[in-house]
Amino acid sequence: MGYVPSALYHKPLLFTGRVGTLGIIFRTAEPSWPSDNTLIVEPQTGFLDFTHLVSRGFDLITLNRGSTQPLLTQTDPKRQMFVPPAKDVVKPLADVSEPIFRQMVSNAYESRTLATLRDTLLLKLLSGELRVGEAAATLEVAR
Repeated sequence: MGYVPSALYHKPLLFTGRVGTLGIIFRTAEPSWPSDNTLIVEPQTGFLDFTHLVSRGFDLITLNRGSTQPLLTQTDPKRQMFVPPAKDVVKPLADVSEPIFRQMVSNAYESRTLATLRDTLLLKLLSGELRVGEAAATLEVAR
């Protein structure tokens, strides 16, 4: 809907929609500027993956306060209780999960890049601006 030149958050965080679609917990490791219609969770260092997995277990849809439009207030998720384990208990989870989430972010970035390349080449092929042999050469250069 808009563009800003700098991010509001420069660290990994979790967020969920506050209005409209409820119940999906998103995780981002990239700089971001979540809208004012999101609820943000800034987990303590080392607890991002643990907090993400635990929060996905909360049934946020049952906390809906809206009648016409689904609505989630800050107060209700804050009332969800769980006992965070000690850092030495969470560390083995982080050791395994951090590389997996890093790979997921990398895969998503690569997928977006490849989709952009595909769309660009397809338009050029359909318009006759580029021939199949030239497209293959372009792909080789991109690798």
